[in-house]
Amino acid sequence: MVIYCVSCNIQPLICIINKVQVQNISFIGDNAGLATSVVSVLNNRNIRKTRHLVMLSPWIDLKCSSYSIINNADIDSILTEKQLHFYTSLYIGKVQLSEANPKETFFSDFPPTLILVESNEILLDDSKKGYSKIIERQPFT
Repeated sequence: MVIYCVSCNIQPLICIINKVQVQNISFIGDNAGLATSVVSVLNNRNIRKTRHLVMLSPWIDLKCSSYSIINNADIDSILTEKQLHFYTSLYIGKVQLSEANPKETFFSDFPPTLILVESNEILLDDSKKGYSKIIERQPFT
């Protein structure tokens, strides 16, 4: 089964996942804020259906506090901090940021993950932080 979502928020995805009898879900996300947030919410609710995650330029801190967001602002040709704040409001909808923010929630039980990022991106530090936290808790799984 393939569920394709563009610019949606967490609630519809959680509803679909809860209603559809799929046991293993793989998420692939560009900027990966929504994908990591969905995995975070699922984990917080003890719904363990995520089998794999591919994160392209993962956005780990929806509060946008990573150093590279400011340091790489002039060289990232795609994203801006302003856009990230806007996307945060779209992603979380009525869910509390503390429940959906991957920096605070997603690292306790995480699926096998592939992370891809370039050195000039504002999300570089988020990618490094995500990698470090995953390896710290689940080395080479």
